[in-house]
Amino acid sequence: MSADSKSKPSTGTDSPLRTIQYATGMALVPFAALHLTGHFLAAFPPYDAASPFSTANAWIIATRELYHQPVLEKLGGLVLVVHLGIGVYRYTVQRKFSMGAIKNSATYWTRASGLLLALYMAGHVYYTRIAPLQVWGDSNLIDYTYVTYTIRQYGPPFAVYYMSLGAAGVIHLTNGFRTVRERFLNSRTLGRLTKSEYWATMAGVAAVSSGVLALTGYFFPVHIVAENLFARLLH
Repeated sequence: MSADSKSKPSTGTDSPLRTIQYATGMALVPFAALHLTGHFLAAFPPYDAASPFSTANAWIIATRELYHQPVLEKLGGLVLVVHLGIGVYRYTVQRKFSMGAIKNSATYWTRASGLLLALYMAGHVYYTRIAPLQVWGDSNLIDYTYVTYTIRQYGPPFAVYYMSLGAAGVIHLTNGFRTVRERFLNSRTLGRLTKSEYWATMAGVAAVSSGVLALTGYFFPVHIVAENLFARLLH
């Protein structure tokens, strides 16, 4: 993601869809920020093998009280589907499988990270929300040791999956927010990233990646209290 590359100007032919995509993206910003913060907190002390990730788990339990409210959850799910659906449509139909941006520009990475999120999101939502409800009747039993369990079961590819998911979330959130700001406040396409914006994004990626490293057990031993429950869910 170059700090000094520019995106191509938009033709404006898809303005209604683009506006809906921007609006739904902005609506998802609070949820995404809350969710990614939990990943970041996984690297924070206290480091207790018997009760690992207590800071991150306390955060995610508290935030679930908000976004698992029935009305908010249904509305959020609808907004997410619309946002991702428009992104995929614009990529496949309108841009003919082209990013429509200079390679390695901010716009390029915003769109690339969005496509990666679209690829991952269905499985992520299913295995962290829908499947637990079907198997246990309660998805609140999922905590951050669930990530540790899946990495132990399925190996390094799952650690890469979690890191790329977190990195894509940070890049899409920060660049997407900046895109909307430039379009609506300054009526212009996304220009060059300032050095501070570039390094702030990279710091966010590093922070989320450090959280995933903690979840692998790299920093300290992790005892998975709910291992039998997780085994029921995935096998």
